[in-house]
Formats: sequence, structure tokens, C-alpha cells
Amino acid sequence: MAADSDELGFIKKLINIYFNIVRRNLIDYIPKTIITMLVNESVENCDRELVSSLYKEDKVDELLSKNSDLHQR
Repeated sequence: MAADSDELGFIKKLINIYFNIVRRNLIDYIPKTIITMLVNESVENCDRELVSSLYKEDKVDELLSKNSDLHQR
């Protein structure tokens, strides 16, 4: 009987240790995940803005024209 209760106590202790490790990992992963999502959203917004400003009709001719300084060299 005493051996069974010792084994049961040992198993409970291992389960508690496991859950503490899982809890710490979750506490670490949540802020990392939020920051990653924010950074990805910012990158997508920047890409959208840059591409939309690049493809404005009034800038297409300017971007396709040769630089006069480069041409003179």
C-alpha cells in the first residue's frame, strides 16, 4: 500500500512539473506570437503602400525614364 501511494505521489509530482513547463512555454509563446503577427501585418501594409505609390499613373513615366546624369556619363 505504501509503495502505491509513493508511486501515485511521484506521478502527481511529474504531472505538476509537466504542466508548469507547458504553462511557462505558453507564457513565452503568446507575446512572441502577437509580436510576429503585428510585424507581419506591418510588412504587408508597407508592401501595399509602397506598391500602390509605385504604380500611380503619374509616376510611371518618371520611373521609366532614364536619368539624365547617368545618360551623360
